[in-house]
Amino acid sequence: MLSWTHSEWLPILVVKRNYENNTITFSQRSVHSKDELWWIPLNFATEQSPNFEDTQVDIFMPPQAQYSVPLGDLNIHLSGRDWIIVNKQQTGFYLVHYDTDNLMAIARQLQANHSVIHPVNRAGLFRDLKPLIEHNEIEQVDVVFEMLKYLELEEDILTWNEVADSIDCLSQNLFGTSSQKHFNEFVRRLVTPIFRRVYVDQTANISLDRGNRILHMACLADLPECLEYTRHLAKEYIINKINLTTDSEYYGTYDTVLCMGVRYLSDRDFHRVIDVLKAADRGSEYYDDMIYALRCTQSHRHLLHYLEVLLGESSSHMILSEPEAMMYILYVFKSSLSTRPVIWQYIDRNYRLVCRSPNFVEDFNQIAEFVPRHQRPHVSRNIRS
Repeated sequence: MLSWTHSEWLPILVVKRNYENNTITFSQRSVHSKDELWWIPLNFATEQSPNFEDTQVDIFMPPQAQYSVPLGDLNIHLSGRDWIIVNKQQTGFYLVHYDTDNLMAIARQLQANHSVIHPVNRAGLFRDLKPLIEHNEIEQVDVVFEMLKYLELEEDILTWNEVADSIDCLSQNLFGTSSQKHFNEFVRRLVTPIFRRVYVDQTANISLDRGNRILHMACLADLPECLEYTRHLAKEYIINKINLTTDSEYYGTYDTVLCMGVRYLSDRDFHRVIDVLKAADRGSEYYDDMIYALRCTQSHRHLLHYLEVLLGESSSHMILSEPEAMMYILYVFKSSLSTRPVIWQYIDRNYRLVCRSPNFVEDFNQIAEFVPRHQRPHVSRNIRS
């Protein structure tokens, strides 16, 4: 039986402590559910011995689905509330999932003094949690929020980049619920200190491009400083044609800045941008930037007007062919949950136009997968007519 390094797949190691008899059980499976088993190198840091620098292998888990061992045999001493972390500094290429009690113990450590845990392992904790959050496989969602609470003190950019996907996933799951407002407040509290250090005070030793996920997260949570920051830069670029920066490292953040910057434009500013769009050279990057950015508006009226200008049958500015128009509608629909009611309204108004697309049925079926049950009779009537 070869090591996982000879496999095309990645192991998932599940670590479960038996708190009554002081044993620990390791289970392994493949990320892709293949029937493969590996020799997996394990090393440990604990609350009583938080040494993350020595990354030598303590034991190898043999190639079997489950392996239990007494803590004493591992020379590990743990109380019931102590934490254990496997795979110090991510030296092994595998994911680690822990039982809820151990995650709670790790969360307590992060809140008390997160620097005790190596930054690579802090990032790894959130990387490994991400698929569990995405697939709703977390036993107790409370543990996720306990893990996140300390982040207002986190300055490590690698950790923030790993956290961003999980926060985005939670935000999508809570979209349109009564909890969305409270979750955004929670995220704003977490992200405000690092946002200010990177973008306001610029005291963090983090390049603007590497901080792009922080910018995106802060603006999606409606952090006022982020919205004002991006709105100012977007207006300077679109209205006054002033480049965001001459620094090449910043070009990767253009899309984020422009998208976030037009989320909450006033009616006056929105229509100014539309006028600029109509007058712009359609072959320029400047024009493409505006096309991309305007889909991010959170105003339903603005988004519907933008789609009518860009795709509407009576629009003198229509630039996309019929197949391209339907593909773009699908793209906008998938890009943001907030756009979906507007897309349905647009399709309802322009059904005879969009159904001309040769791929209409295929694209429409992809959109229809997201139709709420109470709206399906209305959609069916439109199709029959």
